[in-house]
Amino acid sequence: MLIIDGPDNIGKTTLANRITKIANEKSSYKREDWPFEDIEFKYRHMTRPPEGWYYFHGYKNLALGSHYIVQDRFHLGTLAYDETPKYTSEQLRIIESWVYRTGSLIVVLTPNNYRNYEARLRSSEYGRKEMFDVERILRAATLYEEISTGEFASEHRFEITPTVDHCYGVSFEGDGSFSKWQTEEYWSNVANELIDEWFKRIEWAIEGE
Repeated sequence: MLIIDGPDNIGKTTLANRITKIANEKSSYKREDWPFEDIEFKYRHMTRPPEGWYYFHGYKNLALGSHYIVQDRFHLGTLAYDETPKYTSEQLRIIESWVYRTGSLIVVLTPNNYRNYEARLRSSEYGRKEMFDVERILRAATLYEEISTGEFASEHRFEITPTVDHCYGVSFEGDGSFSKWQTEEYWSNVANELIDEWFKRIEWAIEGE
């Protein structure tokens, strides 16, 4: 999987769909050593799990059974949104081993400016109905940043630091719209860089099987 995680309304779905589109375009260029022939890369979104969902084994089934998926939110969500994480430190490391066994890449988006990000969440034009209230989302954004910088474990008495391969800051204008300097070209370049790295990891995983 290529996992795109982060707080609500920050652009995860837009980036994930862009990556899915470009990945399928790139996989159509056949090479003699290309291992992805007849493979379709697909987008998948993880919503709030149903009551009684067993997180640890649920993540295992999704991770090990999910090749060539661009995953919109995955295992880091419970660390950012839930008062008590749904798995232990030891289980997190096992989940990460499942994720990386299939050549996955973990990417997190965080806001560069919290005031403008809050304006987006409260905006009638750019805001939308989310599963959580604005205060909860802002708290989650702070926790995602701590996860990405390696500060989460010490701050929250978690025994290990969650692994994140890349973190990208997302900028917003004062009215909550996406910053004009982070253009379509900028995010396409980000998508291409992530895809190239992801493809290499998938090839390594296939060779290691």
